[in-house]
Amino acid sequence: MEKSKRAQITGLPFQFIFSLIIIAITLFVAVWAIRIFLARSEQAKIGNFVTEVKNEINELWFSSYEAEKNVSFDFSNKFTYVCFANTSENFLCRDSNLNLHKDDVEQYISREGINLFLVPPEKALDYDMSAAYYISCEGKECVMLERACVCFPVIDGKVKINFVKNETTNGKVLIKE
Repeated sequence: MEKSKRAQITGLPFQFIFSLIIIAITLFVAVWAIRIFLARSEQAKIGNFVTEVKNEINELWFSSYEAEKNVSFDFSNKFTYVCFANTSENFLCRDSNLNLHKDDVEQYISREGINLFLVPPEKALDYDMSAAYYISCEGKECVMLERACVCFPVIDGKVKINFVKNETTNGKVLIKE
């Protein structure tokens, strides 16, 4: 009878260690799943923002009337700025907290015509997303900028962008601060 008690006592640490291992694995998988879920959420925010900006520009571009819209978009607060720039020329985006030059985003430009940048661009790469996008209307250039680079701050997950279409913009949508 004493041997069976001894076997029970030596079996207890094994059960305890096995339980700890199972708990550790469960916690690891839970943390991993939460991180994946949060990354997908950021990807969705970036994708929705770019789609909504394209839709607003297309809506104004296709309209036959003049309009000026100040639109507030939901966006990820992991970024500090959303910038529009003419990549066919050198540009410099300056603000009290921003000093962005074409050389800073050159590595993110995969093709000509890129005109929308997320700042800092490295954050987009953290979520396997592009930091640069091309906004067009049915493949045609439809965006005009107030100057070579126009940036909008991201404040509390919101970006406010001004769109203008009138006779001075020659049918294009002007993005201005």
